Amino acid sequence: MTTESTTETMNDTERRILAILAEATTDGFMPWAVIRDKLPPGFWRRINALDALHQSGAVEVFRSRGRTYVAAADAFTRAAYRAPGPRRALVLS
Repeated sequence: MTTESTTETMNDTERRILAILAEATTDGFMPWAVIRDKLPPGFWRRINALDALHQSGAVEVFRSRGRTYVAAADAFTRAAYRAPGPRRALVLS
């Protein structure tokens, strides 16, 4: 397997995640388990694609009671990711 095919596979998985979120009937966050089940097999490919989307600011991710939820990022979040300076996680208890 070459690096190029791995990159293409990652990009395909990222596009699929964004397409699933765009087609979602819910307005807001969607359980990762629902999205994950619609993706082709490959644990690390799916996790790495979600992480890449999160790191780029394309999606928002949070955990509540052991479940991970994902939503397409809004304009505010995308602008925050483009802003200079360090990013810090906001943790509410």
